[in-house]
Amino acid sequence: MAHPAQPVAIGERQTGVGLALTNPAGRTLYTYRLDKGAGSHCTGACAITWPPLMVAPHASLTSSVSLPHALGTIARPDGMQATYDGHPLYLFAGDKAPGETKGPAVMQLWFVATPVGRASMVTPGPAGTMTPPTGIRATAPPTVRPLRALIPPRMAPPRVPVVPNPIPQGGGGDHDSDNFGGPNDGDGNV
Repeated sequence: MAHPAQPVAIGERQTGVGLALTNPAGRTLYTYRLDKGAGSHCTGACAITWPPLMVAPHASLTSSVSLPHALGTIARPDGMQATYDGHPLYLFAGDKAPGETKGPAVMQLWFVATPVGRASMVTPGPAGTMTPPTGIRATAPPTVRPLRALIPPRMAPPRVPVVPNPIPQGGGGDHDSDNFGGPNDGDGNV
């Protein structure tokens, strides 16, 4: 007789960025801005840094707290992934202990999953600014230096001393156009 799979219980805990959803071990869960519709866009190398919260076949997905939005699952090539409010849930490999929230500083694409659900994601504001919803603290975007700052300054060419021209200029001194010399230069021009 097969034993039923262990249920996956979603919890919540207070973190440095506010109330966050957690996996059964108390680690912070995240959502990915590029996930649209009913699928995950974090696969391959992305899923190594951002492991999806997987749910074993025939396991139930529950909550240890009262959540205002629905829990669910989506199919991935490697199994079933937990969702909250329609968003796939992930862990961050950089978080090593329960309550850590190092993930939101990554490229403004990852957000701490909160009981508020979709409304907790930072949304674009006027003129391309990022405005968090009321009660949500957004992390500062990474410092971006303009490309010009990465290019070394152009070096000025070395100064070459100007040597006066030994050939008389302005008609060669004899006012003819050959620039060969004075009145006795043999060209018949004076």
